Amino acid sequence: MDRLLDSAARKDGFDAVVALDDDGALIGFAAGWTDTVLTGAEPAFELAELVVAPGLQGRGVGRALHDGLLAAGAPGRALLMTLDVPELTGRYERWGWTVVDRRRPAEEEREYVVMSRAR
Repeated sequence: MDRLLDSAARKDGFDAVVALDDDGALIGFAAGWTDTVLTGAEPAFELAELVVAPGLQGRGVGRALHDGLLAAGAPGRALLMTLDVPELTGRYERWGWTVVDRRRPAEEEREYVVMSRAR
C-alpha cells in the first residue's frame, strides 16, 4: 500500500486522504489528481486509488476515505474508471456516481466503465 501511495503522490494536482490505525499504521487511502486522461481534453478530478487493508474492508473505511477526498478538493466534475462488475459499479452508484462511458483498453480483455460525479 505504501508503494502505491508514493507513486500516486508524484502526479500533478495530487490530493489524498489516509486512514491510520490506533498505532499510526496506514490502513487505507484515497488519492486522485486533475487530469484529462478520461475526458480526452477537459480537465477533471480523477479518483484514481481507493485502497483499504483487506482485514478492514466492509467497515466504512473506504466510504469515509472516498467522501473525505471528494470534499477536500475544489468543486467540479470528478471521474473514475473501474472494472465493469456489479460489485464495484453498484457501490459507486450508491455513493452518487453515474456510468457515462464503457471502455475496453486495447491490451485488456475486460471491460471498464467511466463514472462521473459532481464534487
